[in-house]
Amino acid sequence: MFTSGSKSERRSLSRVFTKPSATPPPPQQQENPLLSKYAPTGKHLGDSAVSNVFVMRRRADGNYVAVKRFRKARPSEDRIQYARQVVAEYYIGAKLNHTNIIRNFELIDTSEQFHQIMEYAPYELFDRVASRQMSPEEIRCTFGQICSGLAYLHKSGFAHRDMKLENVVYTGQGIMKLIDFGVAADCQSKEEFTTSQNGKSQLCPRCERLAASNNPLAGIGTRPYMAPELFTQKVYRPKMADVWALGIVFCSIVLGRFPWKEATQADPRYVQFSASRRNSTLPPSKLENTRHAEVQVVEIHLSDSETSSIEEPTIVSTPPRKPFNLFDVLPESSKELIQSLLQTNPRQRWTMDQVIRSNYVQQAPLCSRRRDGQHDPSIQHRHTQS
Repeated sequence: MFTSGSKSERRSLSRVFTKPSATPPPPQQQENPLLSKYAPTGKHLGDSAVSNVFVMRRRADGNYVAVKRFRKARPSEDRIQYARQVVAEYYIGAKLNHTNIIRNFELIDTSEQFHQIMEYAPYELFDRVASRQMSPEEIRCTFGQICSGLAYLHKSGFAHRDMKLENVVYTGQGIMKLIDFGVAADCQSKEEFTTSQNGKSQLCPRCERLAASNNPLAGIGTRPYMAPELFTQKVYRPKMADVWALGIVFCSIVLGRFPWKEATQADPRYVQFSASRRNSTLPPSKLENTRHAEVQVVEIHLSDSETSSIEEPTIVSTPPRKPFNLFDVLPESSKELIQSLLQTNPRQRWTMDQVIRSNYVQQAPLCSRRRDGQHDPSIQHRHTQS
């Protein structure tokens, strides 16, 4: 951990950012360290409160990369302290090496802004789900790859803390990639994190920019995906919250909608779901025989811009008219797994090791298992319309 303003920290940062020459040329002759390596393409991918993302082309080989440009440090902020936040996100991504996690190439400081250079995957899972054109095989492949990436992340000692459709992109070969580790938690030294009583995040000291955003529970996740304990407990386990969010991701892919707006007693759909879990003694394989519910769900609507800048999809809800049973509409083969992910008691949820070993994931036809240049006859689905 850096100490703000210390000489050792400045030396550490200097090894990450592009070093100026010993005798810098006059300002008008200085070379931009970003533009010297990467050429603009004009393609914009999205914006958030702390950054914007666009596509550039690497001059050395012509390959495309995604560039995350962080906002400028505010006049009231210490630049070294702000740099710590950026470097923390970069280092988490740089430590990871997995097919289903986006690769970080380098971090460039242009003296005014930091630029994170990443692998470019041109397709967004949120848009694909919104198209309502995913086949059962494609859904299973997509979810299996997401599970693989998240399991690796947890095994490496980190929790994502913002698992959602918008944080998954994929390549033209159908390879899913987890992105955005801005609020990821390092769980190598501790498993439990705390929240403050007023709802402001104290979970990620490296991300003060989120905690200061006046957004309730900022830095913990996105409300429809957040585990119930995040709304009620002062202590929680980030990895178990990721597992819950993974279950919501699956339900959203299958339904094309959220099962509820938030996992609190203020949401009638969640109340009905949690009540049915407490009252049901049937194993998940028998739940199809209890078709007494008309599922009422929360719809996802794309914005007009249809970009990855969507922070939270627009929510449209209708009051349920009958008891809510989520498992009535899920594929039979997935019910045991999803019931284990959506345990309201986090201590009863499966770990990602258990998820990976489940039949649903083990038997999934994963595009990530293809060998370059070889066709796998067991994989018949596609992930794009083209």
